[in-house]
Amino acid sequence: MSSPEGLTRELAELARLDMTPLDTPEPELAYLFKHVIIREVAYESLGAATRTALHGQLADYLERSAGTDTDGVLDILAYHYEQSDNLAKKREYLRRAGTAAADRYANAAALAYLSRALDLVPRDNLSERYDLLLARETIYDVQGERALESADLDLLRDLAERLGDPRRCAEVALQCGRYAERIGDYPAAVAATQEAIAWAQAANLSGLEATGYQRWGWTLLRQRDYADARVQLERSLQLARTNNDQHCVCRALTDLGTLALEQGAHTEARGWYTQSLSLARSLGDRRQECHALGNLGTLLAEQGNFSGARVALEQNLAYADAIGDNQIAGTTRSNLSFLCILMGDYPGAQRILERGLPQLREVGDRRVEAATLGNLGLVATHKGEYAAAHKAYSDCLALAQEIGDPVSTGCAQRGLGNVAFGTGDREAAEDAYQQSLATLREVGTPALIAEPLAGLALLALARGDVAAALIPVEEILSSLATGSLDGAEEPMVV
Repeated sequence: MSSPEGLTRELAELARLDMTPLDTPEPELAYLFKHVIIREVAYESLGAATRTALHGQLADYLERSAGTDTDGVLDILAYHYEQSDNLAKKREYLRRAGTAAADRYANAAALAYLSRALDLVPRDNLSERYDLLLARETIYDVQGERALESADLDLLRDLAERLGDPRRCAEVALQCGRYAERIGDYPAAVAATQEAIAWAQAANLSGLEATGYQRWGWTLLRQRDYADARVQLERSLQLARTNNDQHCVCRALTDLGTLALEQGAHTEARGWYTQSLSLARSLGDRRQECHALGNLGTLLAEQGNFSGARVALEQNLAYADAIGDNQIAGTTRSNLSFLCILMGDYPGAQRILERGLPQLREVGDRRVEAATLGNLGLVATHKGEYAAAHKAYSDCLALAQEIGDPVSTGCAQRGLGNVAFGTGDREAAEDAYQQSLATLREVGTPALIAEPLAGLALLALARGDVAAALIPVEEILSSLATGSLDGAEEPMVV
């Protein structure tokens, strides 16, 4: 290569030929390639060893120039070190660039960086491989890539056992519990979470213990076991506050809000969600902000504030899509479709469902998938498409019973009653309403119980039996004396 003086002359000549025009003069002398083809030809004309050496020299220069503030040039450093022969720096900057990309929700870039870093780590470096796999598995969870997530969990479990590290064993158990909860395997989720708590307690890892209680409470909440869910969530909140773990506090607040919402305690739910949303924003935690904002939208919809609900849910969907969280996006689309149903916008609900249902199936969220199938049944029923409604409700019922979701089970049974009523099969309608009533009584939410009662009243009136109709009507009126229909699927029917 030329001396610095010779290189300057050669660059000046290239600039005169308009191939590499001057960008900035001395002392920060810089030239630009006028066309990308010129750059490619120049680059490819260098020998492989020369290219490798130049990438390493440039990366070293950039790193030294940045000093302790390399965060702003991580992508550039990762690129040039990856083309060099400095293996240690390759691994360091690919890992750091991957972590930074995940922090800014650039999931595809993060996966690429982390996977390339993992390929460079020796098989016997168990600790570094574990850290990279844990970061990658977390992104697969967000994207809903369940097969890839499961494969990484198997690798993580093996590494944690070989390392014999209680912290890592607790972390993997927590991740396995989250995976099981995502796919609706609630017994496995509870077992894994309890295992994580046991590891955390044995090693005095109170932060992981608090997260374990929060995950356990959330899984119980998904099963509608409200009393036990509250115990675990309150335990998590107390321990997280003691540890000053604000992210865990935020998650526990959100889950307590959902617990209150599902029990019809809307004032309490708003209080928890407001706290969670404020904390998430102060932490810059956009994922938790999405959870809280989406839940607030659902609360507003149940209270009849449809315009406020739509603003919140649409904003939440935009956030979820922006950060690439397919789980939240699918759930939000399900909630938006239900809002459209409440507003009588059945074509709008249908459009949202057509995109939301495949997304939920892709991420494997079976509980929300069941609820979304119920929404599909509602839309078809209101359109008078009873065959389609029957299929949607039947699919919803089968899935809800498989995962042990009594609310979706009861709502699907009521929906099948509505279909039977609409097609004139009153005997089948009465059986379905009675099944729905029995199921929802076990859940204990008055607004939901009122709906099959209303169906039974309408059936009695259709038979001309006013006295029989008054029995369920009086129960509904008694319930409304101390409660409301907030949370009902079709409050106007009641």
